[in-house]
Amino acid sequence: PYSGVANAFNHLIEHLLTETEQQVEQWRSHLLAHLNGHGQLLIQVLPRLELIIGPQPAVEALETRESEHRFKHTFLQFTAALFRAAPTGDVYRRHAVGR
Repeated sequence: PYSGVANAFNHLIEHLLTETEQQVEQWRSHLLAHLNGHGQLLIQVLPRLELIIGPQPAVEALETRESEHRFKHTFLQFTAALFRAAPTGDVYRRHAVGR
């Protein structure tokens, strides 16, 4: 059910990977600060995100409802981190609308 959204974010991740090593490191720090140790949940849907945030530990297995809630919360944290004042500027303006 997330394929369209995943495609859009994969495209954004590809753009972030074209930035300098220093900028990618800033993104890594910025994103990890917002993912609360749940980065592996996103890597399962956005595999190339691992190239930015690095390998992540497995997450604790939860009941279905709790697992869905945790994923949605983590995804919202990820989205908020991308679209807040990020270390490399306004990512939406720079990448999503294709300067």
